[in-house]
Amino acid sequence: MTSDLPDPTRIVGVSGFQDALIALLGPGSLDQVSRRLGGRVSRNAIAKYRRREQLPRQDTLRLIVTHLDPGREDDWHAAWLRVGGAKGVPATPENGSANSLPLPPDIFWGRAGEMLLLEETVLSGRWANALLHGVGGVGKTAVAVQLAYQVRDRFPGGCHYVDLLGYSGAGQRPSTYQVAGRLLRDAQGDQVLLADDQEVRFRQYRTWLDESAALVVLDNVGSLEDVAPLLASGAGAGRVLLTSRNDLGLPGTTPFGLDRLESQAAERVLRELLPVGRLAGVDGALGRIVGLSDGLPLVLRLLAAHLVTNPALAVAELVERLVDEHRRLAGENAAERAVRAAFKLVHGDLTEDEQQAFAVLAVMPGTDTDTERAAAAMAQDPSVVEPVLERFLELGLLIQRTEGRYRMHDLISAFGQELPGSAPRLRKEVLARLLVWTVSRADAHSESMFTFSAGNPSPAREAARMWFAAERANLVATVLIASSTEQHRAVLRLGEALRRPLFGSARYPDSVQVADLCIRAAQAVGNTRAVAEALVARGQALMKLGRLGPGRAAFEEALHHYEESGDDGGRARLLKELGNIAWHENNYHQARRLYQLAYEVQERIGDRAGAAVSLRNVGAVYQQLGEHEEALRRYREALEVHRGIHDAVGMAQTLNNLALTHERMGELGLAQAEVEEAQELAHELDDPGILSSVFTNLGNISSRLGRHREASELLKEAVDQARSAGSPHLEVEALNCLGDVYRAQGDPQRALLCHLEALERNEMQDRYEAGHAYEGIATVHADLGDRRAARENAARAVARYETLDVTVDLERARKLLESLKG
Repeated sequence: MTSDLPDPTRIVGVSGFQDALIALLGPGSLDQVSRRLGGRVSRNAIAKYRRREQLPRQDTLRLIVTHLDPGREDDWHAAWLRVGGAKGVPATPENGSANSLPLPPDIFWGRAGEMLLLEETVLSGRWANALLHGVGGVGKTAVAVQLAYQVRDRFPGGCHYVDLLGYSGAGQRPSTYQVAGRLLRDAQGDQVLLADDQEVRFRQYRTWLDESAALVVLDNVGSLEDVAPLLASGAGAGRVLLTSRNDLGLPGTTPFGLDRLESQAAERVLRELLPVGRLAGVDGALGRIVGLSDGLPLVLRLLAAHLVTNPALAVAELVERLVDEHRRLAGENAAERAVRAAFKLVHGDLTEDEQQAFAVLAVMPGTDTDTERAAAAMAQDPSVVEPVLERFLELGLLIQRTEGRYRMHDLISAFGQELPGSAPRLRKEVLARLLVWTVSRADAHSESMFTFSAGNPSPAREAARMWFAAERANLVATVLIASSTEQHRAVLRLGEALRRPLFGSARYPDSVQVADLCIRAAQAVGNTRAVAEALVARGQALMKLGRLGPGRAAFEEALHHYEESGDDGGRARLLKELGNIAWHENNYHQARRLYQLAYEVQERIGDRAGAAVSLRNVGAVYQQLGEHEEALRRYREALEVHRGIHDAVGMAQTLNNLALTHERMGELGLAQAEVEEAQELAHELDDPGILSSVFTNLGNISSRLGRHREASELLKEAVDQARSAGSPHLEVEALNCLGDVYRAQGDPQRALLCHLEALERNEMQDRYEAGHAYEGIATVHADLGDRRAARENAARAVARYETLDVTVDLERARKLLESLKG
């Protein structure tokens, strides 16, 4: 047995097994490890073991041990059984929390003192935020990620990582708003309903961080503005670890300086990275390499990889070449000189084709790439490009923090962009190729993402959603680069391809940014219709962000363009959007007027589908105002049109509205039949927004029939579907109805929690639902005997309803308030 290998008889717990397995697999790229295993374990599986996402199967474990620790198969199998491998135990921390960390460092030496101090400080709870700072290439990311893996079992809320790209192009950096959303999704899953309003989302993030006891790693922080809203408050158990090249002097943050590796530690890193056969008689030369590396792990890895992949290159010769490079770079500081010299050596020994491929990667817009995107940029087949990417990974020119995606260290990228081959002409060619590829792929995935039918199963839409999530930063960066180079028509084409996916995946700040670029491009080429389309996209995203005033301004400007051009279809569309804003402002009479105007235009131009939607919207306003017969008349007319043109979505939505009106009129038999037909259509479409409304209606009907247990289950499903749809409005409505059902069941505490959560989620400031929530809270307090709290909340309900034309609700709340006086 080799003494450096882990002892399987001493393994304790799942985490201990994972640590030992990673040590057994050893350093190197995924491709290198796979080759050590005879190519019989996929890179995908190796990546999952390194990320601690799963344990190997029994046969896979035996194969790994046979190759890497022969003779100890039984000991490893016994350890695997002890930690529950036979039961399929997932590779998660023992506390069961979720983690969203990048791949751990494949080799990590020389930081024992720093790790001990950091771990002790993290676990002692003496700080809420810590900043790890040091020069580029010193290994800050590796230390932060390794620390997160070491302490992950101590954070019930999990350990989560985001690269803030503080040293990349400004247009590529995620906003604090986007980072907060990503962390909440990573921790709580895609079903979490993210607040659209910026300040509300930051409160949502801080509440999660304080209450969940999570560790957040924010890598590559460029400035205080990058992170201020993301810092831990110190009021809870959540912690934030940041990395930066500078001590930013962040308030409430403990700084830790990370120095270069000491000579002895740096030499050990080299010895770990180099094959045993390259170490004989080279002690002095290794010391020279350490000195010329300035103690930077990035440089050590580059030089070691260069020796490993060039067996004919003697260590002494490498030293001589390094010394020559350092002389030529004498004017630069030690760290930059060390990185640049190592890079030039490695790059200089690439073949001509490899140098061309590297030049393409260096000028590609975005943050990372997969094989398909890189192949498009190089105008090559993916089967040709994948081995090139893996070779660059072996050479240290690329890094891999997520399986299947490649990126450059910021310093390598900066040097690569200075190469003669990275001329403006190449940038233009690469951008042109990527624009064609991006539009094609975005169009294809958009079709899958937004085609709802039994013939388009959820996996296809999920694959499309995941593609947009992985490529989002690259897509936006590509639009930015095209805009900065004044490729206006390309901006418009790409903006059009991204419009629905960005909006549909709730990337509203990106939607606004891309829309603004499209407005500029359309103005530059004199395309007034494209200006109007981009203004509509801008207004829709702003409305989702709760910025109704700027959203209205965008819609009104777009309406002006459509009216000037005589585009009645566009005019009708904008009247509907302005009606939506009036609806969200609870200005129902104005909303009805605008919807009616839209309907009249659509009728005149023969837009039957649009006219049916506008009719349904008019009916919804009548329903909200309590004029049920008027609502039913519009709904029935709309339903006839939807059936005539075989519009399943329109049929489901209109049937659902009919059911809601009949339920409120007490005609529960009709309501039940209509909502069941809507439910059948909604399930076929697999549309969570429609399903949420359907389940809310079904729950209300069951409640009216006295089937409260059934009603509560239906309404909980409505809440879940609303969250899947990313609709705060639907969630608030379902929560309020669920609160009403819990009260009817005799569970006042759960009822109170539902109404309070509805108030918190009411980001669009819907006064009707706010009134509903306050009325529910008042009735619960009245049931519990707290008349003062009941009066206060009943008065709030009356105040909300008085601003609306909802006579029935207002009278009910007034009667409640009157009964609580005295």
